[in-house]
Amino acid sequence: MGTTKVLRDARQALDDAGLRGSFLVRDLDTGDELGIDDDAEYPVASLVKVPLAVATLERVARGELDPATPIPVPPGRSTIPGPIGLSKFRHPAVIALEDLLYLSTSMSDSVAADTLFALTPPATVTAELRRLGHDGIAVRHLMADLVDTPAERFPAPRPTSLTPWLSMPGRQATDTPCRNSTSAARTLDPPARSPTCCRACGGRRASSRRSPPKYAS
Repeated sequence: MGTTKVLRDARQALDDAGLRGSFLVRDLDTGDELGIDDDAEYPVASLVKVPLAVATLERVARGELDPATPIPVPPGRSTIPGPIGLSKFRHPAVIALEDLLYLSTSMSDSVAADTLFALTPPATVTAELRRLGHDGIAVRHLMADLVDTPAERFPAPRPTSLTPWLSMPGRQATDTPCRNSTSAARTLDPPARSPTCCRACGGRRASSRRSPPKYAS
């Protein structure tokens, strides 16, 4: 199968699924590369924990940090279900730097990552990447900055998913606008309506094609 066909089929598969993305495959022996929009820039989100680990281990190798250093970690302040690890701790803990690295990379523990960022700030991580010759990644924020949303601030957050909203009894029969319909009765007839219809569909069945995701830092 030729390179052109591989790329064309991959793009078609993404388009059929209503998705977009960037991919890069590199032969580690020859250095040959094959990619789709591989020069596009995206927020790295939790992937920032990898360069954080690299910068931390580089400092360990230079003797600037001791992996056995015990580091106090305050109890987590998370008030919503979902996060795991240190964010759910109810009591202060003391954890070695090396163990924080494990939690950050293996469990994607954001509290562990921010504890490491306290030792090696984002600007220092970026500088370390530049020293190692990596110019395509810029680290600017703590993990807490990226997940600080109204859902974390309010004590009793409302459901953020559309699924619970659609599952509420009577929603299908009362909450669909009919400005584009000639008959409210036909549009809102519960037996005829699919539970997958939503307000944005104007009473019609939702398409299986999804809109491309939006990215935000």
